[in-house]
Amino acid sequence: MIQTKLFSIIVPTFDEAASVRRVISDIIQYYPQADVVVVDNGSTDHTIQQLDGFVVKIVRHPFNMGYGAAIKSGLKNSKHDIIVTVDADGQHAIRDIDKLMEEMIGCGMVVGKRVGSVPTKFMNRIGKAVLWIIASFAFGHSIPDINSGFRIFKKNILEKYILFLPDTFSFHASSTLLLLFNGHSIKYVSTKISPRSGSSKVFFISGLKSVLALMKLERMLLPQRFFLLHIFVLTLVAVPVLFIYCKRDSVIVFSSLWCLLIILAERLTKNRKNYGLILIR
Repeated sequence: MIQTKLFSIIVPTFDEAASVRRVISDIIQYYPQADVVVVDNGSTDHTIQQLDGFVVKIVRHPFNMGYGAAIKSGLKNSKHDIIVTVDADGQHAIRDIDKLMEEMIGCGMVVGKRVGSVPTKFMNRIGKAVLWIIASFAFGHSIPDINSGFRIFKKNILEKYILFLPDTFSFHASSTLLLLFNGHSIKYVSTKISPRSGSSKVFFISGLKSVLALMKLERMLLPQRFFLLHIFVLTLVAVPVLFIYCKRDSVIVFSSLWCLLIILAERLTKNRKNYGLILIR
């Protein structure tokens, strides 16, 4: 068994009364010396009552402030530099922490890549696919599991970028991209998952916020690529429209396109000034 006294385990919860007791029980059974921080995100069920009898630190939010906000609260209340995050829905095998910890040497983050067949809502699958496309194509990295909640990282590294990390469900996806962009290595370890207890807490609006958060991050980190991509799409739409409504007047068409290029150049310059210092080693 690894030296459990050297790391903290953060467990964000929201209406997980059906599973949280089993998850915490497994953590204490396998890692009795671990610093366990449970962050309740304004649960409306009996999640808190299920924690009775456990010697763990409990942080309570007055309402659901977001998955990322729960992780941030956990970081503030954790004791150690090595941080483990695990969801409270019972999908993750707690003993797999050993597998992830073995890969942490010389690494900024280790992610539990989920394997196994677990029923997922169609819209959730679509949302995950969109996140993967944005992350993989925009940042040029193939990311096997962009938003797995089961991961290990060093607090002193992640805290460098905490101001750029959202309070939403995309916290882990954003942290992955920030670490990769700043040259930190990330490893992926296959972990088998089990069917979750209860229903997923990720809704359409949460997925939309995640997509917008990643797009914002792309704009900050890669403004040239972001605006070139969008100007390309805009041009594909604008040129036919201009030709139709301007009756093929080339002067008006090319003047309009020239204005678009000026706007693009101005936005690129502004973003370089605003976000040119985000690279933190």
